[in-house]
Amino acid sequence: MRTKILILFALIVSNSVLVLGQRPADIPTGKQFFIQSAINYGKNSGGYWDVPGYPKTIQKGSNIQVYDFDNNHDRTYSMHFRDSDGYYEIKIGNTVNSRIDIQGGGKKNGTSVKTWTRNRGNNQKFLFRHLGNGRFKIYDKNSGKAICLAGRSSKNRSNVHIWDDHNGPWMEWYLIDAQTRRAFVPGREATTSTSAATTNTGSIASLASNEEFVYGRVGLKENGRVKYTFAMTRKPNNSKQIYIREMRMPYGPQPIVGGGQMRVQKNPKDYDMYDYFVIMNGQRIGPYDRIYDIHQDEGDVDKWITPDGKHVSFAGVKGQKYYPVFGSKPSGIYFWSVVQAPSYDPTSSKTTYAMEWGPDDTRLIENGSVKLKGWKVISDVNYASNNKDLLYVGAQDDKRKRRIYLNHTPIAGPFNLVTQVGFLPGTNKPYYNAFNRVTVDNTSKAKKSVLIGDREFNFSSDQQIGNLKIIDPWVCFTVKVNNTDYNGDDRFKKQSVEVWKYNYRTDEIVKYGKYAYNASVHETGDTFYITSYDTNGSSLLISADGKILDTVTAQEKGKGSAAFKVSSNGDFFTFYWKGMKKPYVLKKNGEQFKIDGVDKIMGVETLKFCPKTGKVNLVVAKDQSVGSMDRTVINGNYRFDIKGRAHGNWMHFAEEGNDVISIYEFKRENEKHFTKQIYKNGKPLSDLLFRSILQLRISPDASRYAALVTEVDCDTPAGQYFTENQYMDLKRKLLVDGKIIEGNFGSPVWSREKNKFLVLKQEGNSMRMVEL
Repeated sequence: MRTKILILFALIVSNSVLVLGQRPADIPTGKQFFIQSAINYGKNSGGYWDVPGYPKTIQKGSNIQVYDFDNNHDRTYSMHFRDSDGYYEIKIGNTVNSRIDIQGGGKKNGTSVKTWTRNRGNNQKFLFRHLGNGRFKIYDKNSGKAICLAGRSSKNRSNVHIWDDHNGPWMEWYLIDAQTRRAFVPGREATTSTSAATTNTGSIASLASNEEFVYGRVGLKENGRVKYTFAMTRKPNNSKQIYIREMRMPYGPQPIVGGGQMRVQKNPKDYDMYDYFVIMNGQRIGPYDRIYDIHQDEGDVDKWITPDGKHVSFAGVKGQKYYPVFGSKPSGIYFWSVVQAPSYDPTSSKTTYAMEWGPDDTRLIENGSVKLKGWKVISDVNYASNNKDLLYVGAQDDKRKRRIYLNHTPIAGPFNLVTQVGFLPGTNKPYYNAFNRVTVDNTSKAKKSVLIGDREFNFSSDQQIGNLKIIDPWVCFTVKVNNTDYNGDDRFKKQSVEVWKYNYRTDEIVKYGKYAYNASVHETGDTFYITSYDTNGSSLLISADGKILDTVTAQEKGKGSAAFKVSSNGDFFTFYWKGMKKPYVLKKNGEQFKIDGVDKIMGVETLKFCPKTGKVNLVVAKDQSVGSMDRTVINGNYRFDIKGRAHGNWMHFAEEGNDVISIYEFKRENEKHFTKQIYKNGKPLSDLLFRSILQLRISPDASRYAALVTEVDCDTPAGQYFTENQYMDLKRKLLVDGKIIEGNFGSPVWSREKNKFLVLKQEGNSMRMVEL
């Protein structure tokens, strides 16, 4: 009898090891599934995992049962945060932190499957074993038991619990794709493995046999739908003459030497011996030797493209000349230097532009025809949201007499200088901020004029006007004046400043202050806030309605300074320090912001807010000694510690949930280049190391990530993703969820609509957009 028991025990143990030792199935993270019992699959609409009732939000502790199908969000489940053993967390519906959970971490047969707040415990981790044709068993990591139906019944309200593994359809489940309503079968659709195929969404353009895709961007609308595709390709051309760049590096203001005329490059770089093309929404434009923003001061391609995603404007270099493209239409003109670059409206599809053709000959070209010529100044070309009304600044005979023209009719001026001009958002009503020089008591002063829609404001020569900040329907600016009754040197008593707000839709004007010395207007979400001072030198944080939210006295900040940040949800943070190597004071909503385990904050490296939720994204240094790399990272209510550089651009904070995916940089012994690695919540996501990681993108809950990476040393800067030729030779690879996907890809972007990454890819002689 004892022998039989031992044999039976050995079989049970060996069977358990066999089950849990098998290779776990790869489940697409983030994809929405319905989970149906194998008892019901293909027969009826019963047996679906369900949270009882029709909850708008998932409450922790709700029992998972099975019920007939409906389309409520509590019927959908997605897999996230796969660990090294192949176990996933199962997220419920459209929640952020609700997870499938084994009640109380129990291991006994019959322990219920519940909902609970995410806690990263083993009782919230599950392994999917594929049995074939879409059938799965699901195992709990904490107990090793399988999820099954109580009483082997799939009737409505039957409980879902754990039990010793055995065979039967009551222990088997189908993952039903919420979009296609088909059972998911591993290997039959795109995953993130190196052997997996991507999902093609259609060809963007056909390429020549020797043409190479070298740069790609997919622009998205707010709802996650594709707004545009922008790509660059190149073809070898070893016979062309190359000219030295006018600027060594584009996308930054630099002085022009030698009049901007380019000279022959005697030893051209290999990456210049190509013809380069732009492919915008499938339209091919080119060839060019190089491709820039028209003014060489904006490296972000998204800023080259109209808000509707239909048109692009840029400058292509051919030989010694720049050839601008306006609204996806090559203009046929050229210019010799970026100081001569045309004025145009990048938000409009119109081809109107103004350009200096020669000394005292600035011209306005409208619809391909010369509308004006021989003017001293034509600048600030703007179109209204109707894409019809045209606004510009012009001086026909005297540069000191500039007028503002609406549809070629002067509406204001003359002015010595116009500092701001445009149309109010969503209207055909102009605004401007301009001034004239006047002499008062033998002193030259600026007399300012401000137009906001139908209201004009004129100020005396003693008043100084700050730049206009426009947040529909408000325009906010500052009005500063010298305090004539004060003769001392205290800057906080020398000048006072008011804040003016004007609602151009209701004609309401609001003024508040007076504050001291200076005031600045800052945008946050769909409103703004103001920072200023009082006459004692205290720093002030002021809300959009003029309420003082926080004050840092001169005594508190000493010789240091104070800073304020306000989130879109109204939370405000204040931080200040008395000087170098002194601890920071950090406050939230006026109260000290305490971080467990951090006695002294020695640096605030990142303080920003999630644009969707307003929650704080914070990185602080705990030690300022030489070489120290101790940091604390905070995302909402979650925090962790790291040792490493925590550059703000390298930190990617989840919008849904609290996780943070970041790039960690370090230099290994006897190496001159930095090595980079991707971390999650302060721990490596994989053992993969790279020379550069750029265009890192994450899903809203940080369960997925993608980036372009290089694995070899390179002489050119590898941390940029610009359209400059020197970056095109870098053989970047696409990294998705810790795995390299073979192929020639552009930059990834996360689509909320698709719940996937979208990326441009070259496949043979075709450029396609694919889903990952």
